[in-house]
Amino acid sequence: MGEAVREINRHDFVFVNGSGRLYAFGNSKEDCGEAWIPHLEELILGRCGQWPIPAIVRRQDHPGKGMLQVGWSSWLRDSGSRFRIASAVPLSSVDTLLSPYQVFERNERWPEAFRGLLGELRDLGETLGISLGLAGAAAMEALTGLPYLHQDSDLDLLVREKDGGNLQEFYAACTALSGRWGRKLDLELQLPGGRGVKLAEWLSDQRTVLVKGWDYAGIFERKELI
Repeated sequence: MGEAVREINRHDFVFVNGSGRLYAFGNSKEDCGEAWIPHLEELILGRCGQWPIPAIVRRQDHPGKGMLQVGWSSWLRDSGSRFRIASAVPLSSVDTLLSPYQVFERNERWPEAFRGLLGELRDLGETLGISLGLAGAAAMEALTGLPYLHQDSDLDLLVREKDGGNLQEFYAACTALSGRWGRKLDLELQLPGGRGVKLAEWLSDQRTVLVKGWDYAGIFERKELI
């Protein structure tokens, strides 16, 4: 996939071949406490009998030529926080790439804890002209079948406005759904060029917003982005 980097965005899920996983494991061990190395091997190199665990594309600070910076997120926790490790893999080792929008479409694999809420959000998006992508722990559980979610997990969603879509009405309805289901929704609006901004910030009356891009994060005036 060396020439396809422009097709990859933050939050995308990448399934890496064996050589790429060995490369990532070898370059991650020094950043991992010794006690966690067996789990790091399990996380990156694979689990017998389980689906392969994908990496998640992160911001590309200094990837190096022909490389892609990713993160590996575990279903286990370290001192209360999810165990995560940053790494890089050769672009040529990426076998399969899935966007959060493709993961959302696989409703047969939605986690049971969020199935009802996701169904209502899907209907809401279809009515109001909003495309939805499934990210975070819910997406990882959907992709792997492993217990990434816990009782207080947020539901992370990416949002894209279609022609004629109504973001304001969608956000208001999401706020109501969040209260009714007792689940916090973390919504990120996807802007052109793979950039993202918190939907709540975008719809507020504040002058500036935090924008996360392919290789940067910074504060921008909203009028520059509209």
